[in-house]
Amino acid sequence: MKSTADALRAATRAVAGAESPAERVVQAFRLGDEDLRAYAEARGITLRAARLDIVRRRAASRRPSASADPTRP
Repeated sequence: MKSTADALRAATRAVAGAESPAERVVQAFRLGDEDLRAYAEARGITLRAARLDIVRRRAASRRPSASADPTRP
């Protein structure tokens, strides 16, 4: 028996398979813009402030790479 999730997954794959790589990139950027707007609206901030907040959160959660350490041989 197929689940609703299986049917949705198959439909999504069919649509994505019919799009060119350029169309998929455009859609990815559009979805990112929509998510940024939702993030800003949920917090009551501007799009610019939302973008800066996301950049800061990403930077805060990163660990420095050991390979970039100039004191390491």
